[in-house]
Amino acid sequence: MNLPEINKFTCIEEKAFPNHKERCEHLRGIYSSCSSMKEFMEKAITFLNKEGDQFHELGWVDKA
Repeated sequence: MNLPEINKFTCIEEKAFPNHKERCEHLRGIYSSCSSMKEFMEKAITFLNKEGDQFHELGWVDKA
C-alpha cells in the first residue's frame, strides 16, 4: 500500500475544499489501521457513503 502514490494521483490535498481535508484526515486514520487495500477500501466506502447520506438529508445534493 503506497499512500504517497495515491495522494499524487488524487491531488486531494492540493485542491481541497475544507470538508475534503477533513475527509482526507479521517481516511488517513482508516488507512493506517488497515492491513490490506481491500480492508481499507471497504472501510473507506462505508465512511464515504455515510457522509453522502448526510448531504442528502441536508438537501445539499439531489438523490439519484
